[in-house]
Amino acid sequence: MDRTVPPVLSSGTLGRDQTGPDRYVLKGGANLRYFFSSVRYSNDIDLDFIVSEGWRMEEAVDRVLKGRALSMILRSSRMELGDVTKPKQTDTTRRWKIELLATGSQSASVRTQIEFSSRQHPEVRTGQ
Repeated sequence: MDRTVPPVLSSGTLGRDQTGPDRYVLKGGANLRYFFSSVRYSNDIDLDFIVSEGWRMEEAVDRVLKGRALSMILRSSRMELGDVTKPKQTDTTRRWKIELLATGSQSASVRTQIEFSSRQHPEVRTGQ
């Protein structure tokens, strides 16, 4: 089984400057389930990111959520994006609550959330 990062989070979808794929890491239950075949259930996606300004990550995620690439990926699985809210946007945490809608004869909705937590880069912390 291929254990690469999901396409919506790779290929530069979040940008190549301070929000590129080398600036965030998947953690928690989704990480355990996706990369290590854990039976642990997780209905959200938690990531840590290193970036000097959290608003850069927020803008990048907003672009992905509104973008054509995500829409096409969802459509290929007979899904579409429903309501998206941003209930928590602080200096250290960026959170989106997302509704995914199944299309076709089996219409249903699933709610999930994506959360980015800001972490200071070790070199910044130690002053190196």
